[in-house]
Amino acid sequence: MQYTTYEVEEAKQAFKKIKLKTQIMTIPLKLCIIIFFVVRILIKEEFTNFIETTRFYGIRLDVVFFTFSILMLIIALISTFVWKCPHCGKRFGKERRFKHCMHCGIELQD
Repeated sequence: MQYTTYEVEEAKQAFKKIKLKTQIMTIPLKLCIIIFFVVRILIKEEFTNFIETTRFYGIRLDVVFFTFSILMLIIALISTFVWKCPHCGKRFGKERRFKHCMHCGIELQD
């Protein structure tokens, strides 16, 4: 399918914004995973007791981890709905590296 230069450039610009938004939304998730494994490696077998007894601003740490996990799940779901073609509006799914929309064929990246 043929698209005008304007349509292609508009789709590329919109895709850059979508990609940036998705990357920013996943930063807390990546940090949480890193912190979790660093704490897990440093504390080892005392990890469970540490989680149950440690407080973060007066809140048990296991409650904080649970709440943070729920928030990350919500962010992941929102990210899934944001990750779509700016031209045809169809979702990309799990694909992250491509130059053209797999549905409408418009060029999204150089």
